[in-house]
Amino acid sequence: MRDQEQDGTPLRLGIDLLTTAQVAARYDVTERTVERWIARGLPATKATQGQIGHLISLQLLQGWPPAGVWLIREADLPRLSTIRRPAGRPASKPPKGNSA
Repeated sequence: MRDQEQDGTPLRLGIDLLTTAQVAARYDVTERTVERWIARGLPATKATQGQIGHLISLQLLQGWPPAGVWLIREADLPRLSTIRRPAGRPASKPPKGNSA
């Protein structure tokens, strides 16, 4: 992941580069769900120590995370339309206890 746009404009932490917590809050899901989206192809990168320190100073993190932090470009969020799974039960699976 680049630290700047193609035109050389730096990406701003918390604005252009979002944490999993910020993405989770925006889509009303858990951070674990965002991590699953990353595993399914949502582009993300681990934050550097300097970026983590900056996120702490911006109060976007409450202390040093033991497992690191994923950063997701705001510009990559439209890709979620192809990555997210629809909520609910698959149409091919009827609810348990119903007999036809």
